[in-house]
Amino acid sequence: MDTEASGAKAASGLCQWTPTQSTFVLTFLTNIVADGTKTSTGFKKVHLNACAKALNDHFKLTRTGDQVSNHLKTWKKKYARINYLKNLSAALWDEDEFIVSLDHDHYKGHMADPKNKAHDEYLNKPLPYYGFLATIFSNSVATGQYAKSSNDPIGTDRSEGVSHEGDATAEKMG
Repeated sequence: MDTEASGAKAASGLCQWTPTQSTFVLTFLTNIVADGTKTSTGFKKVHLNACAKALNDHFKLTRTGDQVSNHLKTWKKKYARINYLKNLSAALWDEDEFIVSLDHDHYKGHMADPKNKAHDEYLNKPLPYYGFLATIFSNSVATGQYAKSSNDPIGTDRSEGVSHEGDATAEKMG
């Protein structure tokens, strides 16, 4: 078997990410967003490959763009979960320290549900990587903020309760 082919196959398998490597990837991709080169649908393969190359050069690894992409999907899920927790009615959000706080009673109640056990890593603790995640994913994660129910009339803005019907007519007349 060809050594390069077997190395490439081994490199595309499961890999473990250290916090330092994750921070490197998040910083690299945040800089791409800051430069304005991220598309609305995410990062292009060329950006992911460039990130993998920089990661490999810095840490002497053999990561691929696909592995960076998969790692990014993990972070996107974490970002969505943090946003869900931020929007809980009893949650407080500390914008400076990036902490989702629940008081003791609400925390106990929330954690009593077995499906919420994974939320423990995000509650009442600083989330130092949140700033990176917000920069990378802020325009690509559905929050439901502008969702309408099937009972809402068409042509109204739920957030302000203002009807947009006849706006074009009002502009022509004014």
